[in-house]
This record gives sequence, structure tokens and C-alpha cells, in this order.
Amino acid sequence: MPMIRNRERLEQAHAEAVRAIAAAAAGGRDVVYLSLGDPLFYSTFGYLAERFAGPVEVVSGVTAASATAAALGLPLAEGDTPTVVVTGKAHGALAAALAMDASVIVIKPRSLTEQSLDLLDGSGAWPRACAAIELGGPGQRLIAELNREIAAELPYFAVLWIKPPKPPKLPSPHKNIFSPEDNQ
Repeated sequence: MPMIRNRERLEQAHAEAVRAIAAAAAGGRDVVYLSLGDPLFYSTFGYLAERFAGPVEVVSGVTAASATAAALGLPLAEGDTPTVVVTGKAHGALAAALAMDASVIVIKPRSLTEQSLDLLDGSGAWPRACAAIELGGPGQRLIAELNREIAAELPYFAVLWIKPPKPPKLPSPHKNIFSPEDNQ
């Protein structure tokens, strides 16, 4: 499938793919459409499945958000922390997610707008940001330290993750009974 933004050409490519799948499935043959990640989570497969008139069986996969967290060995979210997935174009959703101190996953960060990059600058999110590129493939790369310039150059098959801020550590209201001063 072409990775393009031209809606008309995408619609044409989807229609052609569905015709090819229907022709391959003629006579009761099984057809498999492989997808990176989960086939119904920001995947071309969803567009094709909606158009295909025959029966469709879906086997779920691992989302890019979960794969990113696993590759980095970090929890995607904990406790009551919300997890929000946005695309690079969804500036309003990104602003809302940052305001709620969510674990923010930006799918398709190649489409980050200048406005969204400005928002990330102003929110102080870069120290909590990391990225994964081509997860599960031979070109897989993890970027632990991210800034505006690197984020602006992320490719199509990438995930930008802004980890939630760590809550401040509060002093314990109880005296530490194992304090070294107590043993003197």
C-alpha cells in the first residue's frame, strides 16, 4: 500500500487492493493480509476490511504503543495514569493529553505540525520523550533522548512517546526508625 497523503490516490489503492483480495478469495480460498502491529489500530487493513464483502477473520497483534514500551523495558502507564494515543496532526488532542499528565503516544509523528512541536517545546516534554523506529524490523532503532530537531525528522514507521511526569516524592510523615542518628 502506498504511504501517501493524497486521499484520492489512497482510495484508489484501497479499491484496487480489495478487488485483488476478492479475486484471490474466489472459489473459497483463504487469503491472508499481513499487517505490522495490530491490524485494526491505525492500519490500512481497517480500510480494506470495511470494503471487503466476504467474511473477515482478524487476528489481533501488538500495537506500536505496547511494542515501544516493551522495547524500552518500561511500563506504558501505571496506576491511574491515562494513556492517550494521537497522530502527529492532532494538535488539540496532544495539548489535552499533555495537560492531563498522560502517557502520550504519537503515532505517525512524521506529520507533527510546527504548532505541535511548539507545544512540546513549551510544555517541557522533551526530557520525557523517546522514540522507536521500525519496531520489530531489521532497522529497529530506539532513541532515548529526543529533541525538536530529531522529532521533526522521524520517519513514517516511528512512534514518539512522551512518558508521564514522575510525581514528586513527598517526605514520609513517619520518623525513619532505622535512621543512623538514632544509633549514636
